[in-house]
Amino acid sequence: MKNIKSFLLLVLSLLNFLQCSEPVVNNSSLEVKDNFQIPVWNYSENHYFIDTLYKNSFLAVMNDSTGVLPQFILDNKIRTDLLSFQVWVQCDNTVPDKRIATAWILLRKKPSYGYDSATYKRKEFIQDSCFFGFFRELNPSEYYINPLVGFIGLKINVPENYAVAVTYETYDGKKYGEGKYETNGNETMILKMIKCPNQSPDATPRAWELKMKNVYRLPINYINQFNFRLSVKYLYNEIHTDTIYQYYLDTIPTTSWPIKQMLSIDRYTGTARRWNPDGIFDFIEGRTIISETGDIIFPTLKPFSEGLSKAGLDSNYIFNELYERRKSDAQISHKANYYFLKGYSQGNKY
Repeated sequence: MKNIKSFLLLVLSLLNFLQCSEPVVNNSSLEVKDNFQIPVWNYSENHYFIDTLYKNSFLAVMNDSTGVLPQFILDNKIRTDLLSFQVWVQCDNTVPDKRIATAWILLRKKPSYGYDSATYKRKEFIQDSCFFGFFRELNPSEYYINPLVGFIGLKINVPENYAVAVTYETYDGKKYGEGKYETNGNETMILKMIKCPNQSPDATPRAWELKMKNVYRLPINYINQFNFRLSVKYLYNEIHTDTIYQYYLDTIPTTSWPIKQMLSIDRYTGTARRWNPDGIFDFIEGRTIISETGDIIFPTLKPFSEGLSKAGLDSNYIFNELYERRKSDAQISHKANYYFLKGYSQGNKY
């Protein structure tokens, strides 16, 4: 009887392995298996909204299937073709082309008469509001911007205790900040801060709202669509006597609905924007993926809390801590080991 039970357990393990393992691709007779696995608490630290109003633009654009965008999105589109669009990062005083600037999270649009220097050119640091210090301008090879949905993806890593800020204009004529072309070299620039030093949900709640937590940077860039697979897996632990069997499942135990469909990264077949999931990640350049940098973008702002909640899952599977706490705190939650991005690619490894 004991031998029969052991045999059945072995069969069960093999069946689960075959059902739950990521597929392999045959390319020139070379099998390529998983080469990345990212726990979902480890989202990218390099993506920031320029203003919270762009959250609405993000949801509208990333989930659009008509090609007709609301006027508020077109009005607030950022003019990246103008010299007034600049991205700045904090630096130390040894950088040759440094400029002195004050950066504000809640910077209002520039009045016709300019900013009041008494209000905006203050020099002390105010937590979650203002930062004063040296900045250097980033060149376009160090970042990318989505002008419609108003977020910046940094291609470089910025220290946690550094600020990032911008100046820009929108298509309806609103201007924010006074950059290098509106100030002399010895004058203080006025910037709109998108990342303050040491962001956290408690100490810097306004800056925390600008930090995107729905983008994941793969350890591979310049991704080739035809040699790429990505899945979101649930790690299921099955205990038999004193042995734990672990399986990576495409579904959560309480439902048969694939996780990729719940999180809206498998909605279509091919390039048609009609609901017809095919079990494959929707590889849509600029929407779900930036192939150059290997950034995976979920079309919801909090996929592993609000996204799963809208799919009808109960609280046992909702990872709210991911968006309510710093990453270092979220990763010690017992839910931090529930979900993983797994897959393979033949792009370049970092």
